[in-house]
Amino acid sequence: CTTVDWCGGLADRLKGITYSLLLALLTRRQLLLTWNTAEQKLLAHNALNWSTKARNVQEYGLPLSMYSITQGYGIDKEPSLAKKIIEYIKGPHKVVYFSTNLEPSALINRNKSFDIQWISHGLQAIGLANYTMSEMDGLVGLVFHYLFVMDQGLVAKLRAVKQHLGLDRARYVGVHIRTGFVGTVHQERSDHPKLLRLEGQWEAILDCAVATANRHLGNDGLLFLASDSVLVKQMASVKYGSRMRTQNISLQHLDQLLKKPADKSNEEEVE
Repeated sequence: CTTVDWCGGLADRLKGITYSLLLALLTRRQLLLTWNTAEQKLLAHNALNWSTKARNVQEYGLPLSMYSITQGYGIDKEPSLAKKIIEYIKGPHKVVYFSTNLEPSALINRNKSFDIQWISHGLQAIGLANYTMSEMDGLVGLVFHYLFVMDQGLVAKLRAVKQHLGLDRARYVGVHIRTGFVGTVHQERSDHPKLLRLEGQWEAILDCAVATANRHLGNDGLLFLASDSVLVKQMASVKYGSRMRTQNISLQHLDQLLKKPADKSNEEEVE
């Protein structure tokens, strides 16, 4: 992921990274990651040194793109492209440079139709052949902790937020609601009708989080809410009171932090 790509959010990247790590294992390659966005400043390598800082990305040859869904174009709509890319990865090329947001389960559910036996044999060799699709996608969290450690400055900020909200010594349930709109309550109500139409969905998500807290922590268990919507935060605070802890921090999707190639004025900044 570089500043000339629209790479999605952290979830898209972690799915693609996990998929890429599995492909590296299956083809006996080293996994290298390069990005010029927020994560580069906030995440360092952990058990595996994936850093490409000392390398020239241009040496990596032909960039290949394989996305789940990208403006109607991707592996689902272009199976011939997916097969070509996978065969390229399996080929004799020493280095394969590509960008993807494919989830790990794509190795199972999408490649069956390609009849590429080396994938199923490779998954069997590393003990993943009998995993269900959901279990494969569950590898993402493990891979995150295997590959990354968070910047200590970020850890300190998170610790300060938890202390401020009274969550530093308490067990709690976390819930994240992203509406795709950032603004005041008035702006959200007047300029974002989709948010209002889906308000019942936000309530359902919050109800689910509260039910989870009740089940695991008791009826007075705390919750931490992160959202890009002031309206959602307000609604949660009114409905659930002091159980629902949140902060007036403006969240922004990672893709919106990226500069367009021709725009030199919008410098990246992560708060």
